[in-house]
Amino acid sequence: MSSEDQGGEKPSQNQLPDHAPIAPPPAPHQERAAGYFAGAKAGGQLPGPEQCQNAFFAHFLAAIANVVCCGFVLPIGAPLLVLLFSKQKTAFELFHIHQSVIFQGALFVIQVALQIWIMVLSIAGVSLASLLNVLHVLPVLIAVVYAIIVGMAARRGEWSEYFFIGEKVLKMKPFIS
Repeated sequence: MSSEDQGGEKPSQNQLPDHAPIAPPPAPHQERAAGYFAGAKAGGQLPGPEQCQNAFFAHFLAAIANVVCCGFVLPIGAPLLVLLFSKQKTAFELFHIHQSVIFQGALFVIQVALQIWIMVLSIAGVSLASLLNVLHVLPVLIAVVYAIIVGMAARRGEWSEYFFIGEKVLKMKPFIS
């Protein structure tokens, strides 16, 4: 029986039947995930124990390389060692490897700029230059502590992000595979 037969009004074409689910419109701040990693994160990809451990080592090896080499280039390459031992190159692992490589690369640039600045001050005869050389240790200390914090979160299976860098990596396509 139609609703007209029951004495009611005929439903308009714009009305949905009572049993159809109605999804609320997306909030203005909820944008569609752009980028390979953001799509994987938004899709709810959950890493397995091996992927969590590999993501942890991507950060931890960089931290160890910073301690052994006092920064410089080796911490940039250390996360790439994880790729050699990774059976599956999941989005979760690649996200953490990309973050670690970019973070260590940025710190390398900061360290080089800091060393050049200290050298210029030394040549200029500024007596503080030798005291400022202690500042060279600060980026290494930050790199070690922050890499371990993000690595521990990755070990728990979290899509943890480095400040500023993580957001950018989520939106990008992988360049390391």
